[in-house]
Amino acid sequence: MKSNWITVWRPATILMFLLLSAGATNLAAQALPAHVSHTANGKLHPQMGYRWVFPNDPHNYSVEPVPNNVPLPGNPHLVGNGQGSFSPQICWRWVNPADPHDYRVELMPPNSAPSKYPKLRCDGNGKFHPQLGWRWAQPNDPNNFTVEPVPLGVPLPGQAHLVGSGNGKFHPAMGWRWQEPANPQNFTVAPVPYGVGLPGHPHLVGNGNGGFHPELGWHWLYPQDSKNFTVVPMPAGEAIAGYPHLMAAGDGNLQPAPCWRWLHPNTLNIGVLDVQPSVAGTPARGMPGLACSGDGHTRPIRQAALNEYTQGIALEKQHQFAAAAQAYQQALVNDPNNAYFLNGRCWDLAVIGNVAEALHACNQALRLSPGWADALDSRGFVQLKNHQPGAALTDYNAALEREPHLDTSLYGRSLAEAGLGLTSAAALDRAAALKKNPGVAAEFTTWGMTTP
Repeated sequence: MKSNWITVWRPATILMFLLLSAGATNLAAQALPAHVSHTANGKLHPQMGYRWVFPNDPHNYSVEPVPNNVPLPGNPHLVGNGQGSFSPQICWRWVNPADPHDYRVELMPPNSAPSKYPKLRCDGNGKFHPQLGWRWAQPNDPNNFTVEPVPLGVPLPGQAHLVGSGNGKFHPAMGWRWQEPANPQNFTVAPVPYGVGLPGHPHLVGNGNGGFHPELGWHWLYPQDSKNFTVVPMPAGEAIAGYPHLMAAGDGNLQPAPCWRWLHPNTLNIGVLDVQPSVAGTPARGMPGLACSGDGHTRPIRQAALNEYTQGIALEKQHQFAAAAQAYQQALVNDPNNAYFLNGRCWDLAVIGNVAEALHACNQALRLSPGWADALDSRGFVQLKNHQPGAALTDYNAALEREPHLDTSLYGRSLAEAGLGLTSAAALDRAAALKKNPGVAAEFTTWGMTTP
């Protein structure tokens, strides 16, 4: 019986041991917290996306989700999302996104945007920054990736000459402009050239080195406030710094100082501001009783001389050219160095055929005011009356060089060209003159010139 009992007991004991061992194993497995698993060598570790709550306590297996954007233990380029799942670190991406079990990552290319943070840009080395026009909302918190638009006029981080527009866009700082405005991907800027208007600021101009100032004829409304760029027209008559013979007109425009005139009046719109002394005898603007001396200065003028000059103009309109010439002569008695009086006398003497005295008067006018287009025009007419088409052509060319739209010079030149056999040029000038003044041919007939 003993031996039989032993024979029966041993298999039963073995079976019971196996059952207990299996049960213990199941109980051990059931005792593991959720999101904890064994490694290949039997050790425990948190599942990816989780971490130990008490990493320094080897007997505490409590885990928690890896917080948002915090790297996973042992996986520096994978970060948690705070809910137990994970994704590549900002500016990294899955090598094989189609395989959910392939956790390999690679760097994103330069200037690419992370899918979760469309307002951030990668640099190709795993680092990132807000895209142009944006900045960190909490720059002192390295784990806060919230961004906000750069405020209007505030420089962009790392871009001293680009400023925010307040809506996430940006533009060159004042005094700067796009180097390639037609290329929206090129953000290179260059200083606005000297005297060129600033984009969006019609009365401010660049100084060529990134600074700016009011354009000529304007000044700061609040010169003591370096942040206020409001400008207003300078008062009429105020001198323009750096331009001794220019002054403000009061409406933002410029005008020559009294007894000065524009050298190129037809090119003011492109910024040519050269001036020359006014014609000798010109009434000084805003200075009753004074006339210009022909050198930019003033001198007294008698009222009697002005009265005779006014009478000469009235007689010309009545076609009383001899009487007009006499009126101008009387004006010259009272004011002998007056180019206006001399020019008027030159013209009227030429009309009545007194060519020699006419030429003398015109030469005197041009001596007082060299290059004066009106006097050159008059002398060209004298040369026509004197049957000197070559000399007339020279004077008309000089007059038109200074006053390209002078209709009497255009028509007179056509007569000179016709006299020289330059028929094609004569036809062109005649057409141009008639376009500007359809009555110019009749006027020349009145002055005793036969039309070609």
